[in-house]
Amino acid sequence: MKNKLYGSPCQSGGAKCKWIFTLIAVLCFVAAFSGKAMAAGEKPYFVYSSDGSTITFKWGTDYASGTQLNKDGSDFPYDRNLSVTTYPEVTKIIFEPEFINYKPTALCFAGYTGLKEIEGIEYLNTENYTSFFRMFYNCSSLENLDLSSFNTAKLEYMDEMFNGCTSLKTVKLNGPNFTTSQVTKMNIMFLNCKSLETVDLSGFDTQSCEDMSAMFHRCEKLESIVFPTSMNTTKLNNIESMFRDCKSLKYLDMKGFGMMSKVNNFKNVFNGCESLVVLDISNYFAYVSYMYGIFDDCKSLTTILVRPNGFKIEYLNTTWNQNYSSTYFGNCDNLIGDKGTTFRNA
Repeated sequence: MKNKLYGSPCQSGGAKCKWIFTLIAVLCFVAAFSGKAMAAGEKPYFVYSSDGSTITFKWGTDYASGTQLNKDGSDFPYDRNLSVTTYPEVTKIIFEPEFINYKPTALCFAGYTGLKEIEGIEYLNTENYTSFFRMFYNCSSLENLDLSSFNTAKLEYMDEMFNGCTSLKTVKLNGPNFTTSQVTKMNIMFLNCKSLETVDLSGFDTQSCEDMSAMFHRCEKLESIVFPTSMNTTKLNNIESMFRDCKSLKYLDMKGFGMMSKVNNFKNVFNGCESLVVLDISNYFAYVSYMYGIFDDCKSLTTILVRPNGFKIEYLNTTWNQNYSSTYFGNCDNLIGDKGTTFRNA
């Protein structure tokens, strides 16, 4: 009686048991297939507003209503080739929350000269990016950017990332997943960011960085740069023109820079920093081979702090250095030596 009332079907008959197991297996297969079909039906795409001024990035099944993106996002129209093509009509870009399911590696916005606003950029999933090369190149109308939500664990290149963002005033690059430990190139990163007033790089890890040349070149309104308190610069080999024409920079704290043992060319590093008054290079300048124009047009500079024994200038007697030696301190009319003497171009 017990088996008849409470027993399982498997206890009461083998054929019935096999039938139930078969039914369960079929239902599981249907459920799995339906889930895969639904997932397969969702794709990344973008749509233009009726007037063409706004681009909205979407993820879903209605991709036929817009333009579908390929696996890496490289088919989104952009221009990294020195402004051969520009897109002045687009003033706003929107990322919808569902777009975070898409993991591109090449989606960028170079050449969008009319772009003023990016909404929902936290829904741009960057975890697979290895390069931000010219990502916002020539976005000359963009004023503010908050990239603190970016995941940059695989990132290796940041060269020319904001090159030509002439209206950019603020940019946030510090975030819980924003790491630069594998980045080798930061050169020309902020070139021609003529409206940028301050930049905080305190969260940057420079242990892999090899090139910072022209990183802030022509950042004419830049007043403050916050570097990490401790920087690993053992692989750094190029800082030429790094701060060139940073005309508003009054103070530059580079105490965190380690000894740049692989850098020997300091050409034009501080050239045109006409507001700098005191410059402390005692922590990282040991020897240089070439320093053409290094302090040219530092018109307000009164003091340069160096290592106790100075720094060694190699090859000073070569023809190259003899021809250009007078341009090391060109127009540094306020520079005062340790004996109270002023510098004179002679």
